[in-house]
Amino acid sequence: MLQRGLSFLFGAFCVALISTKITILTINAPTVPVSEFLFFLPTFFLPDVVAICVMRLLLRASKGYVAIVAAAVGIVASLVVVGAASSQLGFYYETGGELEWHEASTFARDKEALKVLLSGSATVLGFGCVILFTAACLHTFLYRIVGEVLVALAVDIVAICRWFLDRYRCDDRLTVSDTDSEAGDIAYRRNSNDGAPSNQRLLRANGDIEKADPSSPSSPPRKAFCLPPAFPLARVVKAVGSAFLAMALIVRPPVPFNHMSVTLPASLLEVFDFHEPPMDCFERSRRKLKNAWPFPDLVVREKWQGAKGHFKGWAPGRDSRLANKYRHRVPKWLMDNMPHGFQRFDPEIWKPEPPPPPPPPPGHHHGPPHGPHGMHRGPPPPPHPPAECPPEDLRISFYNPVEDPMKITNLDNDLLDPLKDALGSVRIKHVAIILMEALRVELFPIQKNSRFYDMVMEANDGEADVQEVNRRLAYLTPNIDSITGGIGGFDHSEDSEEFPRNWQDQTKEGFGGINVIGATTASTLSTKSFAANLCGTWPMAVENFDEADTESYQPCLPQIMSLLNGNKPETPPGEGKQPNSTTVEDFTEYKWRTGLFESMTETFDRQDRFDKKLGWDKILALQELKKDTSRYKPNDPAYEKLGYLGFAEPVLEPYIRDFIAEAEAERRRMFMMHFTSITHHPWELPSWFNKTTYLPTKRHQDLDKYMNTIRHHDYWLGQLMKIFEETGIADETLVVFAGDHGQAFTEDNKKQGTYENGHISNFRIPITFRHPQLPRIQYEANATSISILPTILDLLINSGSLSKVDAETASDLLYDYEGQSVLRPYRPAQDGRRAWNFAIVNSGAGILGVTSADTHWRLVLPLTKKFAYRMTDLLSDPGEADPVVSWSLSGMVSDVRRKYGEDAAAWAAEAESVAQWWLLERKRLWRHT
Repeated sequence: MLQRGLSFLFGAFCVALISTKITILTINAPTVPVSEFLFFLPTFFLPDVVAICVMRLLLRASKGYVAIVAAAVGIVASLVVVGAASSQLGFYYETGGELEWHEASTFARDKEALKVLLSGSATVLGFGCVILFTAACLHTFLYRIVGEVLVALAVDIVAICRWFLDRYRCDDRLTVSDTDSEAGDIAYRRNSNDGAPSNQRLLRANGDIEKADPSSPSSPPRKAFCLPPAFPLARVVKAVGSAFLAMALIVRPPVPFNHMSVTLPASLLEVFDFHEPPMDCFERSRRKLKNAWPFPDLVVREKWQGAKGHFKGWAPGRDSRLANKYRHRVPKWLMDNMPHGFQRFDPEIWKPEPPPPPPPPPGHHHGPPHGPHGMHRGPPPPPHPPAECPPEDLRISFYNPVEDPMKITNLDNDLLDPLKDALGSVRIKHVAIILMEALRVELFPIQKNSRFYDMVMEANDGEADVQEVNRRLAYLTPNIDSITGGIGGFDHSEDSEEFPRNWQDQTKEGFGGINVIGATTASTLSTKSFAANLCGTWPMAVENFDEADTESYQPCLPQIMSLLNGNKPETPPGEGKQPNSTTVEDFTEYKWRTGLFESMTETFDRQDRFDKKLGWDKILALQELKKDTSRYKPNDPAYEKLGYLGFAEPVLEPYIRDFIAEAEAERRRMFMMHFTSITHHPWELPSWFNKTTYLPTKRHQDLDKYMNTIRHHDYWLGQLMKIFEETGIADETLVVFAGDHGQAFTEDNKKQGTYENGHISNFRIPITFRHPQLPRIQYEANATSISILPTILDLLINSGSLSKVDAETASDLLYDYEGQSVLRPYRPAQDGRRAWNFAIVNSGAGILGVTSADTHWRLVLPLTKKFAYRMTDLLSDPGEADPVVSWSLSGMVSDVRRKYGEDAAAWAAEAESVAQWWLLERKRLWRHT
C-alpha cells in the first residue's frame, strides 16, 4: 500500500514536470529558429530528467530513518510541484502566457491581489484533476521504468569504473541484488504481490540481464562475465548520446535556452526572492548620476534654446547656466505651507550643509580611553549598514526641465486654428477625469468597417443575419459615439426597445471637444497608468506600484488644485450663481474641492498609499461604500459584487450628485476623478443588465463578455453625462475620458491580457477632452497619457478659467511637464531629437514598449533574459501579426534591416540606447532605492 502511494505521487510529479515543460516550450518555440530548437531540444529536458531521478530515489519504500525523511521530503515536493504545475497550466490556458513565480508570491502577500489569482482557481483545479488522473493511469509504469533506468545507469557507472580499475581482470565478479528495483543498486529482484513467481536477476558487468534458476531462489547466482575490451552497441549509443548532450550544453547560447530548460522545482525557488547582494547605496546614487545621455551630438551648445516668458530654456550640460539658474530659482507662487508634491521647489534643499562640529580639545575624552587593564581599545567599530538605502537627497533626484535631453515642448506653437476664436467663450468651472479600465480604443466607439468590426462580422458569418449583427453593434456604444463626435458610422438615432438610450447629447453640431487619435498608455499596469494620468509623469520599470512608496517628481493635479487654493479666501467674494440671473458668475476666485470616486477596492497594489499623498478632499471606494450603513444594503441589486474588484459603477450615482451639490452650495470648483472597473477581467455584468450575444461561438466567449461590459460602460457614461446636465454643470465642466490601458485577446495574439504581454492592443487607448463649447476636433498624433495634465492646464489658462494669479502659477508649472499639449500642433521631433514614448508592461520590470512620435515603428524591449526583442511597423502591420523577433540586439537590428530597411534598423538601435538611459533616469527621479 505504501509503495503504491509513493508510486502514485511519483507519477503525478513526472506528469506535472513534463506537462509544464511542454507548455514552456510551446510558448517560446516560435521565437527561435526551428533548426536550433530541434538541435537543442534534448538539453531542455535534461534538468527535468535529473529532477525525476532524484524524486525516484526519495520516494522509495524502504526502512530506516533516512528513507523515512527522504520519503517525507519527496511527498511534500511532489504535492507542491503538482499544485504549481496546475497553476502554470491554468495560467497558460487563461492568458497564453507563462506564470512568473516571484510575481505570484507578491500577489499572494496582497489581500486584494490574491483575489486576482484566485479568480482562475476553477481552471487550476481542473488541470490538477487532469494531472492526477493521468498519474493514476501511468504511475506504475513510470515508477518501474525509471527505477530500471536508474539501475541500468548505476550498472554502467560501476562497470566503467571497474574497467578502469581492473581493466580486463576477471577475478572480481559483480553479483549484487536489490529487492525493489532501487536506483543505485547493482542488481535487483522483482517481487510481485499478486502471486507471480519471484525471479532473481543477475546483472552482468556489460549490462545484460541473466536469469537465475527460478526453481532454486536461494541458490547462488552465476558469475558474470568480464567487460570485454570492445564496448557493446548499447554502451556505444549511450556514450555518443552523452557526448552529444555535453557538446550541446557547451555550445548552447544562454539566452533564451537557459530559461527554456529550467525545471519547475528550480523555478519555484523564485518565490523566496533570491537576489544578488544589494548594491551599495552610494554606488546606486553614483550610477544614476553618471547615467550619460547616449547621443551627446544632439544636445550640443549650438542646439540650446534660450529662456522666453514662462519657458525656462533648454540647455543640457554641466556648464549650463540656464540649468543652474532653474535649480536655484525661487518661484513667485511659493508659499510658507506648501501642499504635498512641491518638495523640489523648496529653496532650502540647495543651502549648503552646516559645517561639522569642531573636534574636541587635545586630551579631552568622552569616555575611558583604555580597557579595564589599561590597554587602548582602538576606534569604535563602524555602524551596521541599514537594511535598505535611505531616500535619496532631493538634490540628486531633482527634475530639471532645462537639462532634460528628451524634453520637447510644443507650447511655443500657436493654438489649433479652430480653438483660437472659440476658447474665449469656453468656461471651465469644473474638471472631471474619467479613467476607464481596460478600454480598447476600437470600442470607443466601435467603428463601422474597422478591423475590429470586420473581425466581429467574420465571427458571425453563417451564424446570424448581417443586419441583425449590425443592429446590435450600432447600439453597443451609442453614448460614446456622441461623446467622440459620431465617428462610429452607425445610425442609432432611433430608440430601440431592446437597447434604450439613457442620454441624448444636446451639443451643437461641430462642437463637443477634442478626440485624440493614435494615443497610447504610459503603462499597462493600472496603478502606474493612474499616476501617469494624474501627475503627467513617466512611471518606473520596476515590479508593481513602487511609485506609491516614494514621491512623484512632478506635482499631481489634486496637489496643483491645493496650491491654487492657497491664496484664496475661505468665503469667496460676490453672491455666486443666482437662479434666473443674467449675470455671469465669476468662479475664478473659488477654491477647488477634489474627489476620487471608484466602486472597486482602493487598496490594490498600494493605490491607497498613493492617494493619501495626493491630498484628495474626498475618497469614495469599495471600503467607504460598505461603511455607509445608510445606503449600503448587501441584498440590493446595486450592491451586487462583480468579480473580485467591487460593485458596478451606478452605485456611485447618489454620491456623485451629493459631491456636485455640495460644491455648488459652498461655491467651490470641483476636480473629480472617477476610475471605472466593470471592463476589467472577469467581465461580469450585474444581474439587472441584459446580456447580448455579439460573438456566438465558444472560442470568442471572453471577447463577447468583454463587449457586453463595454455596453454597460457606455450606459454608465451616458448616465454620468446626464448627471452633469441635471445638476446644471454640463456647460461649465471639462470631462476628460482616458483609457488606463487596452486589452488583448486571443483574437489579437496568442497571449491574452496585459500581464507581460507587449502586443499593441494593450497599449492603444482613447483620450477625449469633452466640453460643449469646444469645437469638435479629431486630433491625430502619437501622443500618450502624460499629455493629459499639460492639456488640462493649457485649457484652463487659455479659456480664462483661472484668476490672473492662478494663471501665472499654472503657466509657470505647465512648462515643466514632459508631455505636450494637444491644443497645439504636436511636435514629433526637434533638431534631430525624437519625441520618444515609453510604456511599462504589466507587471513592471519585464518588458518596455518604445515608440517615437515621428515614426510608425515600435520596439518591445526585454528587461530580463526571459523575453525577446520584438519590433513591428504599425503602418504596414497595425495588428502586429508579423513581428521581427530576436533574442539579441544585434540579431534584432540585423533582421529589421533585412525586413524594413536601414532607417528602421538605425531607429531600433537608437531606441534601445535611449530606453536604457530612460530606465535608470526614472529611478533617479522617483528616488527609487
